[in-house]
Amino acid sequence: MTIVKPSLTITKQAFTDSGFSSAVSGPVLPGVSIWYKITISNSSGTASAITIDLDDTLPSQVTYVTHGDDTNPLWTITETAGHIDATLSSLAAGASAYFWIEVTIN
Repeated sequence: MTIVKPSLTITKQAFTDSGFSSAVSGPVLPGVSIWYKITISNSSGTASAITIDLDDTLPSQVTYVTHGDDTNPLWTITETAGHIDATLSSLAAGASAYFWIEVTIN
């Protein structure tokens, strides 16, 4: 018997714009918004991943503003007191999906 498992990686990047074109570099001043882009990738050649649940706690130095996703596949995202819970029903082999979180620096 051969068991084939998905191979998942997660990256979290911070940007100064909602278009994800300007990465944060250096200090960020209070009152400025930044966008975290969280990407999950399945580098498996054959195995799909199902029921992916990603939890993240925002740093205490930021205040949550809003969130969104790349809509294909669709994430279910909730925020409660700075804790993000993001769920994805499936991710095909070789595919990636991301969601984003906008925060303001305290």
